[in-house]
Amino acid sequence: MDCEVRKKRFYYSKRISSPEQSSKIHRSPSNFDPSICYQGSQHQRLGSHTIGQAQCVTFRDRVNSNASDIDAGFASTRRRRCPTDVTKENTTLAPLDLVTPNQLDNNYFKNLLQKKGLLASDQILFSGGSTDSIVTEYSKSPSKFSSDFA
Repeated sequence: MDCEVRKKRFYYSKRISSPEQSSKIHRSPSNFDPSICYQGSQHQRLGSHTIGQAQCVTFRDRVNSNASDIDAGFASTRRRRCPTDVTKENTTLAPLDLVTPNQLDNNYFKNLLQKKGLLASDQILFSGGSTDSIVTEYSKSPSKFSSDFA
């Protein structure tokens, strides 16, 4: 079975699940179907966060930390969006991408280059590791992004 057929079967199956937001990229491949034929597929799946929202509880620790892998201004903006009352955080949503939250585009990857990945599991894709080149390619090439995601 060729690569494209395997990918389509997997993507449309009911077995799809994203890695936990706290998982590290070096552990993430085990969370994906082994029939996928090349490494890029797992990163494309993680990159599906180009559209969507996240509950504040999933990123509250990240935006409240003083970590070096998050832009301080971005973190400040995101802290204002989430209530300080922890009981409300389970229902409050924030867009994954502040610039184009409802568009399927490569802005997600541009955000990662600027340390503006909302979830830790997203920002780890651009953190000095093996996936940096993939993130850079998608951020610079809307056509590559479109051919792989659209």
